[in-house]
Amino acid sequence: IWGIALGTVASAASLIYISCHKRFALPNTTFVFHKGSASGISGNYNEINAMMKDYEYKVERLIKSYIKYTKYPEEVIREKIENDWYINANPEGIANGICNQIIEDIGVFFE
Repeated sequence: IWGIALGTVASAASLIYISCHKRFALPNTTFVFHKGSASGISGNYNEINAMMKDYEYKVERLIKSYIKYTKYPEEVIREKIENDWYINANPEGIANGICNQIIEDIGVFFE
């Protein structure tokens, strides 16, 4: 599966993108990594507790994916995703394994 990133690749889209076998990006692409949001939670104590446990489980899975598919050390990922983490495709995305290649035009795939 090939991923082609253009514009802003944020949140769940960044997870889908880094899971691709080959990853291309236009030069001005920006990636946004973060833990997601747990806003809008309501219910009684047990329901909220169950939702938070599920959220924490999903955040751990997300962190493991970022570790697996990028070159960032775990401690950097854990620190940076506490807030929105903006990463430019070039040079940082290339240097840290987020994208494999910068392309100038997606037309190269349709010739």
